[in-house]
Parts: sequence; structure tokens; C-alpha cells
Amino acid sequence: MEKVTVDFIGTILKLFPTDMQIELLFQRMPFGMPPVILVPDGNGNKMIVLDCDENKKKAVEYKLNHLINTSNTVGECFYHISKPNRLQIFEIISNMREFTEKDYNTILKNIWVSTEFPHQMPIPKLVKLFRKANPKLMMTDDDISIYSNLPETVTIYRGLMDKRSKVRGLSWTTDFERAEWFANRFNRGGKIMKADIKKQHIFMFTNDRSEKECVVNPKGLKNVCVMTGL
Repeated sequence: MEKVTVDFIGTILKLFPTDMQIELLFQRMPFGMPPVILVPDGNGNKMIVLDCDENKKKAVEYKLNHLINTSNTVGECFYHISKPNRLQIFEIISNMREFTEKDYNTILKNIWVSTEFPHQMPIPKLVKLFRKANPKLMMTDDDISIYSNLPETVTIYRGLMDKRSKVRGLSWTTDFERAEWFANRFNRGGKIMKADIKKQHIFMFTNDRSEKECVVNPKGLKNVCVMTGL
């Protein structure tokens, strides 16, 4: 299989319809406002409001050229893609070409910790991505040290914000208080799940966001229950 390159990522993004490219390349604006981009025009920066097809095409062309010309590595390409869509694009690219082992693990880890709601992607697809990963290449030395000192069976917690949250998601924590924070984050009647899992089913431990997060294979979860009497 051929290797992933910056040009290849740019080529794939060019294949999407214009409106989808806008979703992929620009952050959503509040109150339904159209995105705005500043484009150099020789006399400073020209503001383009993405409110018509012509402006959308100009903005997308500029953004894609900027991605291709300024990304020194394939990993840097993903900083140009809107956060909610990075995992989906990563999955598409990884199914078409091969990342180097270092790039695959670094990019997957960076996308995961920077994505607010990664479980918007179907869980089987997320599991498939992490099964291909090398835990040691996704974890810092401190993370590896903490992971190594975990017992063979780890008790983990997951804070669910509301009824729509996935009980058997990939993201759990060894820190009860952190799970409690997530459960109460938006005051939507959240709850705290508790489970046990063998270390072999933990894809990655990361404390990048001070969350003591365990990214797990949900099939390895045991004794899953709702915590009561809190």
C-alpha cells in the first residue's frame, strides 16, 4: 500500500462537495452565521464571507492550497481540518493509504485528545482504529509509568451527561471525581458508570488533559453498573 502524503490528503479533500468542504475546513460560527475567512490579496487581507457559492469555492481553494503548501508533515494537515471531522478524515485516509507507524499513532492520539465528542463516530470504527495502534507510541513516559503500575484488573469510571451518551464508550477514567465532573457538566441528569477491565483491553492511558483517561475496548468491560447512593 502506498504511503500517505500531504498532497494525497489535499487531493482527497478536493473530492468532497463544496458545502461538505466548508464543514471540513472551517469552524462553525455561532447563531448560524456563515463562516468568514481572511485571504491575502496583495494589499493586506481581504475578508470573504462564505455566504454564496462563488465565495465558498474561493475560500475552499485558498484553504486547501494553504494546507498543502504549509503542512511540513501529514500530521500538520489535520490542524487545518475542523476538530469534529478529524477522526472521520483520518479513518478515510488510513483505509486508502498507509501512514508510517509513528505518524499513525501520533496523529490518532492528537486527534483523540483534541476532539470534544469523539463518540459521534460509530464505536466499531473507533475500536478498529485503536486496534491498529501501538500503545507505547501514543503514551508519554509518564503515561507509560502510570499504566505499568495499574493492577491487572482496573476499576474505571465514565460520566454520562445525558440519556444520549453511550454507556459502553471507549473513554473512561481511573479518577472518580473526573467522571463525576463529566456527569454533572451540563446539569442534564447525568450519571456515573463503574466497570472493571483487564489492562490488556486498555488501548491507551493518557493524562494529557489531567483526566487520567483510559481508552478501552468496550468488549472488555466487566461488571458495568450505575453508581448509586452518591
